[in-house]
Amino acid sequence: MFSKNLQRFSIRKLSIGVASVLIGSSLMIINDN
Repeated sequence: MFSKNLQRFSIRKLSIGVASVLIGSSLMIINDN
């Protein structure tokens, strides 16, 4: 159960990181234009 909860947390952390990277890259593209 602990490993399952840990895996879910890591997935949430990963999705937050991916979302922040997408937002950052899109902002850089908008600023470039």
